[in-house]
Amino acid sequence: GRPNQTLKYFQPVGAEGVRPGPAAARAARQLQGRGVKNVIVSLGGEGALLVSERGEEIFVAAPQGKVLDTVGAGDSLLAGFLAAKERGGSDKEALEQGVAAGSATAFRVGLATGKEICSLLQKMHALKN
Repeated sequence: GRPNQTLKYFQPVGAEGVRPGPAAARAARQLQGRGVKNVIVSLGGEGALLVSERGEEIFVAAPQGKVLDTVGAGDSLLAGFLAAKERGGSDKEALEQGVAAGSATAFRVGLATGKEICSLLQKMHALKN
C-alpha cells in the first residue's frame, strides 16, 4: 500500500529563535493554514508549544539543566513526542515526554538514553506537584 500522505505532526526547522507566546502560536497557525494538522514549535531552552488540529495551544516549559550539546535535541523532542502518541498518550503527555527527551539530549553529549529521559520526566512531574 501507499504511505499515508497526510502530514499529522510537523516541527518547523529554524523556529528555535521564536519565543513563547503569540508569535510562536501565530507561526504554527500559518503552517496549519497550509494543511499541517498539528504543529510543534521547539522553543529551545524555553520548552515547546503544540498547536493541535483542535485549536488547543499546549506549552511545556523545559526543565533547568546545564546544556552541553544541542545537536539532536530537536529530533529527540519530536521522537519523544511521537513515541508517547504511539503508546496512546494525550497531546500534553506526549509534549511533556518530547520536552524531556529534547532536554535530556541537550544536557549531555550524544543522544539521551531512555533511562535519562524517564528520569528527567519524573523530575519535571515532581516540580509541577
